[in-house]
Amino acid sequence: MKRLLSVIICLVIMAACGEAGEITLAWNASASTGVTGYKLHYGTASGSYGTVTDVGGVLTFKVTELTLNQNYCFVCSAYDAEGNESGYSNEVCGLPTRTIRTLAAPVLRIP
Repeated sequence: MKRLLSVIICLVIMAACGEAGEITLAWNASASTGVTGYKLHYGTASGSYGTVTDVGGVLTFKVTELTLNQNYCFVCSAYDAEGNESGYSNEVCGLPTRTIRTLAAPVLRIP
């Protein structure tokens, strides 16, 4: 219990002191039919996306717990109920801030 409490306190202090950054991304709905959700792909180098987050059907998402002064690059993809996934949108890169960064809507082409 003591260790868990220490971890919680550290996380709260880091957030309060501004040690973690965030980036809010937005995109237009895909014009493709059958789209049921979107995934954000991101990493710390252009073209290299080691983290994938399924954000569901929303068109805006805040990525939190990012390292301040670390550049991040993002793309999004669309998917349908069968699991087909589109290619990537355009890439946007930047440092964690409160600025909204805009991605182009991905196009889902089902084979």
